[in-house]
Amino acid sequence: LSTVSNSFVSGSVTATGVVGGLAGYNAGTVSSSGASVSVSGTSGGVGGLVGVNNGGTVTNSYATGNVVGAADSTDVGGLVGQNTGTIQRSYASGNVNAGASSFNVGGLVGNNTGNINDAYALGDVTGNQNVGGLIGYELGDGKTVARTFASGAVSGSAATTGGILGY
Repeated sequence: LSTVSNSFVSGSVTATGVVGGLAGYNAGTVSSSGASVSVSGTSGGVGGLVGVNNGGTVTNSYATGNVVGAADSTDVGGLVGQNTGTIQRSYASGNVNAGASSFNVGGLVGNNTGNINDAYALGDVTGNQNVGGLIGYELGDGKTVARTFASGAVSGSAATTGGILGY
């Protein structure tokens, strides 16, 4: 994608690959957009708004639907499944539920190696390993996560579970 702005979608999306309520893959800009979509995926990169944000920007956007990852899914997030770019002034309010062998599950982002500023997650988060209310897995050396919060219940069946950050 190059730029998606002022765009909104509702309904449901189910896929076996990278999947998002608005876009499966983003390397450009998503701004002032939202998804009220139930999203279900079976592999890596499952997000309420964007499945994989690969160096792109998500700004002033939201996802309100529930996100479900299969038993062995990875990188499952309420807003973005996997983020290597920038997320700012955005939120997710749906519940995130990933299966018994899942990992990297977060209320906002499942797997983050990018920047996140002025963002929050409100939904409950359930998964196996690396489960966080905001971010499931964070490896953003030199990156910033600032002015964020999460308020949902978080449940992980293995180690590395936290209210904000799983690992």
